[in-house]
Amino acid sequence: AQWRTTMPIVTFLIGLIAIRLGHVRPLQSTYARLGIGIGIYVLVFNLINLLTSAVERGQMPAWPGLYVIVPVLLVVYVIMSRMP
Repeated sequence: AQWRTTMPIVTFLIGLIAIRLGHVRPLQSTYARLGIGIGIYVLVFNLINLLTSAVERGQMPAWPGLYVIVPVLLVVYVIMSRMP
């Protein structure tokens, strides 16, 4: 059940982060932040897979479970929105 509710929220937050990464300075390359975006995507979805398997094995409690990733992404977004 957490998988179904977490994925749309995470997708929305990654979209917000991607919008922030899309803003570039006038003399900066269009693809300057592409590597950062790909890195965030890979880290987030690997973390989701790691948390899912940890909850299934009983190594992590069901609550907060996958919901741990949402505040982490919110913090990343807030930090990125304060950057010039």
